[in-house]
Amino acid sequence: MDGYAVRVADVAGATEEFPAVLTVIGDVAAGADGLPEVGPGQAARIMTGAPLPPGAEAVVPVEWTDGGTGGERPPA
Repeated sequence: MDGYAVRVADVAGATEEFPAVLTVIGDVAAGADGLPEVGPGQAARIMTGAPLPPGAEAVVPVEWTDGGTGGERPPA
């Protein structure tokens, strides 16, 4: 699924009222090599079929995020 590869500890307890705020460190496409390592407070944009980068444990669907707009949700 398209979304953000994250560390579970960074998003545990996040809500719409109190969202997790992470720094996006790069993109991961299907078939990608040289994956970015996701560290504390970071996320990587990930496309459907892409491998989970090192350090990431889960993918947050893009629909559950602000799409990187800093709080402004994209139109549905």
